[in-house]
Amino acid sequence: MSKRITLIFRRPLAGQFSVENVFNVLCSEFSDNGWLVNRYVSPFTSRGMIRRLLNCLHAFCFCWGRIHITGDVTYLSVALWRRGFIVTFHDLRI
Repeated sequence: MSKRITLIFRRPLAGQFSVENVFNVLCSEFSDNGWLVNRYVSPFTSRGMIRRLLNCLHAFCFCWGRIHITGDVTYLSVALWRRGFIVTFHDLRI
C-alpha cells in the first residue's frame, strides 16, 4: 500500500495571487516518490460562518492520509485535529 497525503487548498477567488502553484512542484515530488496525492480544494470560499462550517464538514469527509493545510484555511484544523496535520503559514504579518 502506498503512502497517502492530502494537500488542502482554499477555494481560489478571482484576482488573488496564491501559492497553489508552488505546491504543484511538491505534489510532483511526492508522486515521483511513491506517494498517492490528494489535492483537496475547499468547496466554499472562506466568507461567513456557515461556509466555513460546511468546509470543515467536507474536509472531515474527504481528506485522508497525512494532511497538509497549505494556506489560509487553517480553521479546517478544527475538523481534522484527531487525524494530525501540518499547517503552512505563508502571509505572516507582525
